[in-house]
Amino acid sequence: SSNMLKIWTILLILSLAIFGQTVFAQLENETTTAAPQPGLQGQRWVLSVGICKFADTRISQLRFCGKDAKSFADYFLSDGVPEANVKLLLDEEATSANVISSLAQFKNQVGSNDTFFFAYSSHGAGDETNRTYFITFDTVVDNLANTAIPMQSIKQALENFGCLNVVFVVDTCHREGSKSVQKYKPHLEE
Repeated sequence: SSNMLKIWTILLILSLAIFGQTVFAQLENETTTAAPQPGLQGQRWVLSVGICKFADTRISQLRFCGKDAKSFADYFLSDGVPEANVKLLLDEEATSANVISSLAQFKNQVGSNDTFFFAYSSHGAGDETNRTYFITFDTVVDNLANTAIPMQSIKQALENFGCLNVVFVVDTCHREGSKSVQKYKPHLEE
């Protein structure tokens, strides 16, 4: 159910908050000259995307994706990540082109010892070939292949980042790649 999904999302964000504070507190208190542990060095970079409304009015609006994305970005800002390292794309800003170009910008900025966090909260959909997509603000329902972002392309882009860690938090339907558009259509207004 939607409420259960929100509870799991909140638990995930709280886990990140608790884990992140513990790890970085240990790092600050480190007094030995031992080699740094993997995952505890470098900068943190954050791209957080939340889309509640869509240009194609056949796509149903969502209620909490923007708030979830903003909370994700705000956590890192409050934990000392510089504003220049955090980007938040909400609704109209979260077009397919902006999401893809933001990923490309981060790929060029992150270093080999850095960690990149990418959170995506919106609709997801699949087509008749079981190819799955992230639905962006400018997605057109009857043209997913040319207007949405294939989930596989995001996965490949993140695999090629070249940084120490990539954390990908997904809050969409059809993230497993096994659904079809026919099962997605009930979420659309016709």
